[in-house]
Amino acid sequence: MTTTTDNNKRIAKNTMMLYIRMLLIMGVTLYTSRVVLNQLGVVDYGIYNVVGGIVVLFSFLTNTLQLASQRFFSYELGLGIERSNILGVFRSALLLHYGVAICFFLICQTAGLWFLEDKLDIPEDRSNAALWIFEISIITGILNIIRAPYNSLIIAYERMSAFAYFSIVEILLKLASVLVLSWIDIDKLILYAALVLIVTFIVNMVYYHYCRKCFLSCKNGQTNVIVSMKGMISFSGWMLLLGIANVSATQGINFMLNVFRGVLINAAIGIANQVNAAVTQFVNNFQTALNPQLIKHYAAGETDKLFDLLFRGCRISFLLLLAIGWPIVTNIDFILKIWLELVPEYSAQIVVWVLMYALIDTLVNPIAIVVQASGDIKSYQLYASLFILAILPIGYYMMDKGCNPIYIFVCRFILNFFSLIWRVIFLKNKFDMNLKAYIRSVVKPLIMVFMVAYVSFMASIYIDDEFIKLIVTFSVWICVVLPAIYMFGLMKNERKTLLVLLKKIRLK
Repeated sequence: MTTTTDNNKRIAKNTMMLYIRMLLIMGVTLYTSRVVLNQLGVVDYGIYNVVGGIVVLFSFLTNTLQLASQRFFSYELGLGIERSNILGVFRSALLLHYGVAICFFLICQTAGLWFLEDKLDIPEDRSNAALWIFEISIITGILNIIRAPYNSLIIAYERMSAFAYFSIVEILLKLASVLVLSWIDIDKLILYAALVLIVTFIVNMVYYHYCRKCFLSCKNGQTNVIVSMKGMISFSGWMLLLGIANVSATQGINFMLNVFRGVLINAAIGIANQVNAAVTQFVNNFQTALNPQLIKHYAAGETDKLFDLLFRGCRISFLLLLAIGWPIVTNIDFILKIWLELVPEYSAQIVVWVLMYALIDTLVNPIAIVVQASGDIKSYQLYASLFILAILPIGYYMMDKGCNPIYIFVCRFILNFFSLIWRVIFLKNKFDMNLKAYIRSVVKPLIMVFMVAYVSFMASIYIDDEFIKLIVTFSVWICVVLPAIYMFGLMKNERKTLLVLLKKIRLK
């Protein structure tokens, strides 16, 4: 049995590998977003986001089933070699994903095609290009669905170095495809979608051959596939409910604003999503390394270790996003002007509220993993989905009354906050979690840090000169916000660990 220290070292090592991956991905993503926006123009960029969003609306299946597969893989590994049925679980996951890929294709070619042609506001002269984007995106989505079990297997085995290397290969290939846009003089919108498809196919082949070579789960052998399939289908069904709610809310807002405000608002949402994806990589990397350990602790019946890791994971996830997001939020107008030559209207405000929403999600996601580890997720998924979907009728009412579209994102943040409160209460009632320990270990330190960051932010908004504001806010970030995170956000043992780590880095 591995010790807590060994597990912490593994999480730290895996997180470090994922951060190396993230830094490169973030830099390339920010650069390629600017190039793509400039090459396509605001209208075509908005078309790519809203049309691709139709496919994303259905490809939530990929992320949902990937999480389900990862849960089963990690749970089986937590049981130990003698009791594990990892081979059966992998084959079940593979069959399930092939079936989902077929359903995904049929849904997109029927409901998705109808929505594209009859409901979306696409300029008439770009309707043919939008249709091409749609069909290419469907194939890309199918490839992503098929890749998901291999991706989950690598994460469950905690082979984060391989996961990082493959992601780096993927982002470099995407960078090359973006550079090709400026070299070839054809319809750049269709060309970009085709290049993304080619990159996806190449990366799929890399994942496939690595897993076939390194893991017994991908090789021939006797196993009970039927038993594994039944459990996975039941679990995945309830996971899909929350996945449907998430993507319906996200893309529903996208489509709703397109109907009321046109394609330009979709360009602003696309920019906000790019910033959010880049910034939240800091947290996602940490939680990707954390999640398998949470599930394995539950499978092994190590309740004390489970909640200790949960509290620490929630707190550090929040602090990571706050530390990275604070200087971005305080200087968002200046950053967008430097990053983009064309800044779509509402981009800055949407970025701020999308990041605020993500800040709450840093506390939500580890709780979801613990609930999923138990396998009994029916009531949790049902009520969590209602919180998420509530934004659609509220948002429609607001837009119908002519409200500012930013209010939709504000309301979504508020709903997510109340959803967090409900999830904590659910965890207390179902798993007998010590609520006082959660408040002491998570809520109290985070409130203290957030108040310091908020007061610092309010002081910076009165500075008119953007360059001076940038210098002042980064000085405040270094001298006030980061020390507050260190003093109030970290426990005593965590501060000691951080000092040791910094000392090692300095010596190297």
